[in-house]
Amino acid sequence: MAHSNTPGTVEPNGVNRKVQALRWFPLLLAEILVSGFYQPTWADTVPSQGSNDSVVSECTRIIDDGRFDKALEAKALNFRGLACNKQGDFDHAISALDKAISLNPEFADAYYNRGNAYFFKGDYELAIADYGRAIELGSDDAYTYSSRGSAFSKRGDYDQAISDYDRAIALRPNYADDFYNRGLAYRNKGDYNKAISDYDSAIALRPNFAQALDNRGLAYDGKGDYDKAIADHDQAIALNPEDAEALTNRGNSYYLSGNYDRAIVDFDKAISIRPDFDKAFYNRGSAFVRKGDFDDAIADYDKAIALRPDYDKAIYNRGASYFSKGDYDKAIADFNTFLALKPNDAGAFNNRGSAYAKKGDYDHAIADYDKAIALRPGFVEAFNNRAIAVKDKGNP
Repeated sequence: MAHSNTPGTVEPNGVNRKVQALRWFPLLLAEILVSGFYQPTWADTVPSQGSNDSVVSECTRIIDDGRFDKALEAKALNFRGLACNKQGDFDHAISALDKAISLNPEFADAYYNRGNAYFFKGDYELAIADYGRAIELGSDDAYTYSSRGSAFSKRGDYDQAISDYDRAIALRPNYADDFYNRGLAYRNKGDYNKAISDYDSAIALRPNFAQALDNRGLAYDGKGDYDKAIADHDQAIALNPEDAEALTNRGNSYYLSGNYDRAIVDFDKAISIRPDFDKAFYNRGSAFVRKGDFDDAIADYDKAIALRPDYDKAIYNRGASYFSKGDYDKAIADFNTFLALKPNDAGAFNNRGSAYAKKGDYDHAIADYDKAIALRPGFVEAFNNRAIAVKDKGNP
């Protein structure tokens, strides 16, 4: 049986290829960056005089003096926790705030500030619990709802996040950051129209809000309106020409629109600004794949993986690029590594099976197709590929 390696149709999320009359499973998406959620806003303020260090020292003096009542000592501990938060010393902040709460279990500000410390440590469950307790104790303000919304967003609970941002916006309707954060939540839900509406509101309140412009561009990408996306990224970059993420996002818009050469120019610029920007290397590699330049693609995936050894998408796509070059052993090695990270990925089993089939190792190919089908019973390509491998095994 003659084997075909004719390129298939090009899709926005990768390259479909026919191999050995098999349907090649698409490469993963070029990675799109979304600027991170805003950090919680400090509800309490450190006394206006003095540095954080001096505040910590003064609070420590009050705490150690022993002559002050529990209420004042709790306030001093709260200020020390807040100052530690601002210094990035979240463990000491939590320790101080634990003590403040033990002295005054009804101290809403201490719960709020401890929630911020947990947020910055990435412990979103504890942050949400503390923000909730602060609200129960009367901290029913925009700061607390907005901060809890950010914690819900980080946890991936976008509906709860939107509900909290709704409350924050009702309490302070002229605060651009709340609209921006709610826009991020809508975008992550795939509701691009509502996301764009919120970014519009944020930009109306703050016309030079570069992150909102950049993320509105991402929402337009989601709608397939790449011209508007590029226009928004252009404005964001004009405001901050050294923003590697905005450059990468514009490169992605060009990539999605099929302008791979222009995408590579933006990825080049992003990498020149941030030489350790793994996603920019990954995305440039994906653009090279689209141009059929697998050697440059592999070089970029190598760099992305060197910067992030568990970068599963880069490992997967490097394996696919090796496959396209006919280096099936290296393709199999990369799919092995990918499957160690993502053991339930049906597409990777299908692709590794295709690499084994190209080597004439039909037993391993059939075993991989079996696994792909077990993981995804409706995986038509894997059924077709297995049938071809079984036929080829019987007709060497």
